[in-house]
Amino acid sequence: MTTWWHSDQERLKLEKDAIAALEAKADWLENIAWDLDNEFRLIAVFDIVLAHARFSLRITYHNTFPSSPPGIAPIADIKLSGHQYGAGGDLCLQIRPDNWRPEYTGADMIKSAQQLLSDEAPDSDGAVQAAPSDHDLPDTIRFRGAVFRFYIPAVSRLFLGLMKTGVTPVKLKAHWCGDDFVVVQMRSIQLDGEDVPLPDLPLALGREGFSSDGAIIRTETDVAGFSGTTETAFADYFGIPSPFSEASPYALIIGQTGTILLFRRSFGDDGALIAHQTILQPTERARSGDQYADLKDTQVGIVGLGSLGAKIATSLARAGVGRFELVDSDILHAGNLERHDADWRDIGLHKADLVARRVRLVRAGVKAHAWRSALGVQVSTREAGNVHAALDSCDVVIDATANPEAFNNLAGLIQRSNSTLIWGGVYAGGVGGEIARSRPLKDPSPFDVRDAVAAFHAQAAEPVPLPLGAGYDGQDGDTVWSATDADVAAIAAAMTAMALDALIEREPSRYDAHAYLLGLERAYIFKAPFHAQPIVADAPLRTNLSPPGEAGVEKDFVNTLIKKKLDDIKNTTKDD
Repeated sequence: MTTWWHSDQERLKLEKDAIAALEAKADWLENIAWDLDNEFRLIAVFDIVLAHARFSLRITYHNTFPSSPPGIAPIADIKLSGHQYGAGGDLCLQIRPDNWRPEYTGADMIKSAQQLLSDEAPDSDGAVQAAPSDHDLPDTIRFRGAVFRFYIPAVSRLFLGLMKTGVTPVKLKAHWCGDDFVVVQMRSIQLDGEDVPLPDLPLALGREGFSSDGAIIRTETDVAGFSGTTETAFADYFGIPSPFSEASPYALIIGQTGTILLFRRSFGDDGALIAHQTILQPTERARSGDQYADLKDTQVGIVGLGSLGAKIATSLARAGVGRFELVDSDILHAGNLERHDADWRDIGLHKADLVARRVRLVRAGVKAHAWRSALGVQVSTREAGNVHAALDSCDVVIDATANPEAFNNLAGLIQRSNSTLIWGGVYAGGVGGEIARSRPLKDPSPFDVRDAVAAFHAQAAEPVPLPLGAGYDGQDGDTVWSATDADVAAIAAAMTAMALDALIEREPSRYDAHAYLLGLERAYIFKAPFHAQPIVADAPLRTNLSPPGEAGVEKDFVNTLIKKKLDDIKNTTKDD
């Protein structure tokens, strides 16, 4: 262990001399005594003597001194000031971590502590005035100790603002977060006798955590002034019967000034209340920008939901894509967690189902259909037809399988549906990867683009580092190397960006080439990390394989079939 006071004894002497000089000239500083604490940090205890009180304090030099400031705190676990980090905690002084400079000394800190305690001396009536603050402590810092939290998204806050004076039933959802925190959100509000789901809470969240009933109470009373901790104190302060019960343990109280507090009846029978820290979502524009605002109505199909496809799905949901068709027959195993966008809660699930769950939880309103199936494998014609029909309805289809049979299947499908195909893969060992696309009437066919990529690989000086087996491993003699999660994420990000470019139909497109080889290290053709090699397919643009209008050749036959089916449906309806 390196200790500054042992390795930098010149600075140690400077600190001792500075504090000794301060003690010699300041009549308010007494009893300096040096020591080491149990963590071998240098400390000095001392007394600050003011007209109204004597304060016994300790200055602690952390082992990062003089890069960071020492701290001054009371020796006892007491609260001396409003500018203090809890009872027994450090005083918040004029010199602090955000403005510390190594040329300051512990003597400067002690003078700052004396100034704070002097400023907060009680007046002749015994009232203590808080010392002025040099900075506002961010809510994120002030809320650190709040175990029970009530989170209000922006739209839910608007709903609460419309509440009339009185009592309104509400349903809430609570989630244990890790080992320390409980976060509560509103799930629905009862209006005109019906539960109305709040639009900014994902419906999939209803399956997480645990639900409880409660009451919203709008009052004219000063909500912020309530500091009670029992049901009796709550009822007395607000002048209402206690709204808490075993079946409805929550009460959300709203004042006229907009202050919102949430209380929960204690889990025991002692009538105690648990106060929750209210956290409001800031009102802000969508961080993805206006260009992605309409993606909620777009539909994306992703085939292959391993580490690559799962990351793409989650990222597209964050960007605003509203509907997904997700196809994969595989199950998540523990070894997949090295690179997959999942965790131990998902082990044993089909990848299609767990990815569907994740995208539904990312954004309210996302719809995702999970297909535990695969392309190019032996399944029933009905199942294959249903999967094809789902993908046929997508604006963009993404092939993240690195499977030639799946690619051939999708390449033929999207040419009839006139949708865009994005595909790509990660090279062995994570040396890089490739991404490509084919848009109708703008790019050559997927087959032509794939052929152009293959031709480039064929003329390269060394073979393309294709993965071994189902993973992203590579081998050089007896050495085996694997792609990391970061490697897969880099290629997934590039494929996501290319898909978004196609979804918003950006003109001109960001991508001049039809395919890109992306390097992540100096290997294969790549001269350096982030070296990109564009590939342009010299081939005709894709045409629409679906006829633009009725061919007319079998018009009468088709009309006969349609009329027969409509008559069958009509007759069946009459029978019912």
